[in-house]
Amino acid sequence: STQGSTPIFDHCTFINNKAWAGGAMYLAGGNPYDRGIEFDHCRFEGNYAEAQGGVIYFYNTIGKETIDFVGCTVTKNNCMSFGSFFHYFKTGNNFFFLKIDSCDISSNMPNASSLIYLEPLVSQFKTKFVISNSTIADNKVSHPDPNGYNALIVINNSNYIGYTDTIIISKNVFSNNSGNYGSYLEAGFMEVNNNLISNSTGFAFIGKNVGVSNNVIVNCKGTQVGKFSGSNSKGIVKNNIFMSQNPFPGLVTSMGTSFGTGNPILGDTLFILNNIFWKNKIGILQGYNSIDSILAVNILSNNIFLQNETIIKQNNSPQGYPGENFAYFSHNLMDKYCTGLSDRVICGPGNIPSLDALIIDATALNFHLQPCSQAINKGNNALLSQLEILQDLEGNPRISEGTVDIGPYESP
Repeated sequence: STQGSTPIFDHCTFINNKAWAGGAMYLAGGNPYDRGIEFDHCRFEGNYAEAQGGVIYFYNTIGKETIDFVGCTVTKNNCMSFGSFFHYFKTGNNFFFLKIDSCDISSNMPNASSLIYLEPLVSQFKTKFVISNSTIADNKVSHPDPNGYNALIVINNSNYIGYTDTIIISKNVFSNNSGNYGSYLEAGFMEVNNNLISNSTGFAFIGKNVGVSNNVIVNCKGTQVGKFSGSNSKGIVKNNIFMSQNPFPGLVTSMGTSFGTGNPILGDTLFILNNIFWKNKIGILQGYNSIDSILAVNILSNNIFLQNETIIKQNNSPQGYPGENFAYFSHNLMDKYCTGLSDRVICGPGNIPSLDALIIDATALNFHLQPCSQAINKGNNALLSQLEILQDLEGNPRISEGTVDIGPYESP
């Protein structure tokens, strides 16, 4: 058929299989018509690969391909290299779409250096990766790989990035995943929203257009957000809760040419809006640029900072990287005065020094504001309008009484 076929694996079980690459299955080729392959409510358990792909190794040489995992269980799989669940090796310029929905991915990779590894190696690749409504828990790394990645890793070589890659991570639960450094994800378009990430090694979200919104991130080794500089790029971190990330920062920001090959521009900006930073070693660790002709500014507005050991700290540039970012603070509620934060901080209007935001119960992760909180109706509307931010962390209207509240939740 000129349209190809659509293989569907429905309620299949793959247990204790072994191979050099692709412990349960080795896929090769792709198809010009993108026939698609679907795994529907399958179980992958105890599979092992001597090299890559503990469950599946996909070697794409011919055409585009879509692979769907729906309602699957992936547990206790292992490999000695990359991708104890899935390893993708791309050799052509073909589109690839990996979609994982409503899956349970747990207790994998005691010897592997990653769970999911996408490895494009050419200059004109197009890859889309979406994981949603899934649980990723208790995955660990003990392989002596120098990168030590865990839980979820998507590598796109920034030297070749064409800004056509897409990564979407939505409505998942990540818990008790461990490794040396964490999960590194890099793409032209990156959207990370409505996830619960707890007790895990941190994440790095890097891209040309990056959105990190409506997430609760607790007891992790920090979350890094980096934006490639250049025209038509955008970075927004909004409506998140960063808490108890000791001894690591709640948020690490990196901009300019610290990552990627985008052209640096004057005034490159990462917007950090309506978040709460609570009980972190460092609320924000501010990154650096590789050249000091770039002036990158992190704009922080409508955030709550409480009980952090340090609100913001500059990550000093290493030798040969003299450029340092500025941070502009306005309309934040903080338990320290803005003027005493750092010589790289510019204090704008509307900052409120207060030891108590009058939130309902932080220990129970209830960061809604009490009716008498100073944070109600004290935010800055201008940036929300400019960036078309319409909802709070729960999906309610972001402005309810004419002026936005400070913090991730809007009071009724």
